[in-house]
Amino acid sequence: CRFCESIICERGMKAQLLADQAIGLFSTDDAPQSVQLIGSDYKPTNCNCRIRDTACLTCGNAIGYHITQPCEKCLMAENNG
Repeated sequence: CRFCESIICERGMKAQLLADQAIGLFSTDDAPQSVQLIGSDYKPTNCNCRIRDTACLTCGNAIGYHITQPCEKCLMAENNG
């Protein structure tokens, strides 16, 4: 976590947001135990996926998001997975 420096996940991989190449992020295929889903699902502007923000369990700051339901367009994309 960039706020409290807690380790969120040991399987994180540096990536870039495809919708905006200027945004760097980390991705994982392992569900981190040190985060919690917060708020309600919402849809991004470029697809019909449902996503929800995540927060660090140590400090409570919002640190990212989780795709709770991918849309068909994203599931069919070459870069998925």
